[in-house]
Amino acid sequence: MAIILLLICNYFVAFGQICESEAKADPCCVPAAIADAKKAIESNDIKYVMKWVTPKGADEIKDAFNLVMKVRGLSPEVRELSDNYFCQTVVRLHKRYDFPLQSVIAGIFFITSVVFSILYFRKK
Repeated sequence: MAIILLLICNYFVAFGQICESEAKADPCCVPAAIADAKKAIESNDIKYVMKWVTPKGADEIKDAFNLVMKVRGLSPEVRELSDNYFCQTVVRLHKRYDFPLQSVIAGIFFITSVVFSILYFRKK
């Protein structure tokens, strides 16, 4: 019974740490990422969205931002299209590079729990 409680506690502690440390990978954060993308466009400052991507996605987000800032003054239609493009790019890069890391960390905690369970039962 103690090992079951240990596994349950380990799961919730691990899950809490993952959610806390990788909160930006949470799909519920997408509206916040979009709000920051709009803020970046309106203020002409990319720093608002850099927290949503890892260094692997930094160059792509910078290229998208520079492109959007060049063309959005052409017409209202281009402005709307380019703003949507940038928001979608931020969300895509956020999901591409951050979510797999969260899955790997969760897998490591799960495997650790299984190994400790096996070792515990072998001692008895």
